[in-house]
Amino acid sequence: MANFLLEVLSPSDAATLDGFRDALVIVNDKVKHLKNELVLSLESCFGSFDSDIYRVSSWFVEVHGVDEEASKLSEKLSTEKFAQSISTEELGFVQEEIASCSSNIQLLKGLVEVVQNLESADPSDIYTASKRLRKSKDCLSELIKEFFEFERVEWVKGLQTAIISQIYETYDLAMNEWNTKFQFEHNTLVIDPEIGKCDIANLVETLRNLNYFPKHYERFCEQFWEELLSKASTPYYTVRITLPNLKNSKKPILQTDIAVNANNSESPPESILDAAVNFGSPSTILIHVKKLDSPIVEASVVFKNIHRLLGQLSQVFAGKVEMMRTMGEILGPKLINQLSTKCLKSLILQESKGSKERARENILHLHDFKENLRDINFRMSDETTFDEFESNFDGLFMRQVREDTLAHARVLIKANIHHTTETIPYENSIHVNSNSDERSMLHNSPYLLQSYTISRSIAAMVELLQDHLENYPEDFLLISNTFNMFIGIVNIPKHDSDSKDFIPLSAVLIHNNCMFLAQHAETTFPMCEDTVPLLRSKATQAFTYMMKSIRTHLNGMISLAMASLDEETQEIKSKRRHHFQSIAVEFEKLDRIFKTVLPSRPWREALATLVDHTLNEICSKVLTCEDISANTANELADSFTKLGVETSQVFKKDGLTPREVDGIVSKLVPKWQRFRMLTFILTASMRDIQDKWVNGCGPLSFCFTAEEIRKLVRALFQNTDHRAAFLASIK
Repeated sequence: MANFLLEVLSPSDAATLDGFRDALVIVNDKVKHLKNELVLSLESCFGSFDSDIYRVSSWFVEVHGVDEEASKLSEKLSTEKFAQSISTEELGFVQEEIASCSSNIQLLKGLVEVVQNLESADPSDIYTASKRLRKSKDCLSELIKEFFEFERVEWVKGLQTAIISQIYETYDLAMNEWNTKFQFEHNTLVIDPEIGKCDIANLVETLRNLNYFPKHYERFCEQFWEELLSKASTPYYTVRITLPNLKNSKKPILQTDIAVNANNSESPPESILDAAVNFGSPSTILIHVKKLDSPIVEASVVFKNIHRLLGQLSQVFAGKVEMMRTMGEILGPKLINQLSTKCLKSLILQESKGSKERARENILHLHDFKENLRDINFRMSDETTFDEFESNFDGLFMRQVREDTLAHARVLIKANIHHTTETIPYENSIHVNSNSDERSMLHNSPYLLQSYTISRSIAAMVELLQDHLENYPEDFLLISNTFNMFIGIVNIPKHDSDSKDFIPLSAVLIHNNCMFLAQHAETTFPMCEDTVPLLRSKATQAFTYMMKSIRTHLNGMISLAMASLDEETQEIKSKRRHHFQSIAVEFEKLDRIFKTVLPSRPWREALATLVDHTLNEICSKVLTCEDISANTANELADSFTKLGVETSQVFKKDGLTPREVDGIVSKLVPKWQRFRMLTFILTASMRDIQDKWVNGCGPLSFCFTAEEIRKLVRALFQNTDHRAAFLASIK
């Protein structure tokens, strides 16, 4: 063909238009012939699959020769001498023909190049194969864009399928290579950069050429997060890195430069180390995240863990800066969220224990941590959380102090209230001077002058609030919130069915706790005066519940003691005496328990109320009886006498005579004389009763109404004329 062009373009006739056209016609004929032959070969190879790919790639030399012929014609056309020898119209026509011929040649060259790259993509060299497959795929895509009708041709589809199939095969080999270099298992990553047929840099480029790297690297980052980084960014794990020992490949070097608890500084398990050492290459690197027995308490240690973990990966990816940047874009938001929820708040704020200086020191560690990550190109797209943490440190620190104080106070409020201590309110008030007039004012309240029992946790809560107010004098709101939280948490049952394990002693302690806090709300924390009515109201509710609960219990005991009065068997009498004795024992027990909890005066008044209620209930039970035998009356009188004697002992003071004790009880218990008179009536004769009634003017008239006396007379005495006359006289 070249010799033919020399003849066509010889100086004798090449300058003529006819000679140029003849040469162009010959080139076009060759192009058409090659095109037909090449298409037939492509159809045979990728359409019907009758021939192999080597037949197509053999057309390269012929297509290249035609391309050179067309290039020489194009160069001749562009010479000034030839352009001046023809008209402008003829020149334009020839240029169009040359352009059409060149276009067909480029199409042929592109097809041959696609097939050649596909043919030379040897899977044994995945890096080179990936580059050629990429060229083949890109070239075919460009041809399809330029000659869009290609997409409808069957052999083009077959060619595309062959390229994709080869890409899949190469990708599988590349993935096997990657999985050999990077192995995850049980919070451990084993890396061997030198194993396999290509290094990490070429392996990354291979995946890029195959257009699988972004998706694959994202999965790798996610796995790296799940196995290692998510754990290293919490206070519960530490990082251990085992590097190869170049002097002796059988012994790995354990890198551990982070100070943690000695009990927690264990290296990875020996089985893991052995697996790493015997993995097949002295270049093996082992990264292990170890769970600690107790959490880390310093934020700087967590930051160092993360930096060492990412720093080691950065060294493995040396020369591939974009890989760490991409990892930062993928894992940065997760890392920030993990640190903000499990590290920054707990280690920088909570572990500072209210020390602002210590918290500020940790803020400096946070700043250094961000800079260290930038140095290894791990750039997080949004560091707003870190920046806000630094800029709003004062507000965040104060908020954390409040949260910690409220959380501590909540624990104290919900603690076991039965762990008690004895206290005097004004001695715990920081605003009361023992030598001031304020102390004399407290003497006006008998309740405040006597020792009483409160829960230790509530006393500790007041001390906690005092310390907080001393450190932060302006933070009145927290004190008020704590008191309101106490009011909201402490619950008093309204009904016995709701009480469950809520015993009367619990109610008394709640009463004391509320009164104790109310006192402090008035003196120690005057900013909480608005809670005083609520606290006292809750104290009243607790005390009321306690009284109601005890009365209910006593009513049950009274019902048992007064049951079956019409039966006079020895067994019934024995049970009745036992029940009355149990009532007296119950008063003694209540007195023994509550006199150490409540101040003496309130408890004496409460005990007197309970005794009064009990005696009145007993009297009411007797008054409901229609017939009481003489034996039963004597038995009841005997039981009542013993009950009265034993009950009066709970009001006894040292040095008092029985008469003086009886006088005190009569003042404290309104129904005491009624009970004494009922005991008298049960064993008295009708004449004795008449003498005490004295037509409604005697001692009995102060304790019983006329109707009640008539009921007792009817129940105790037989129906005789004498009884009828006496009943008629009672008005």
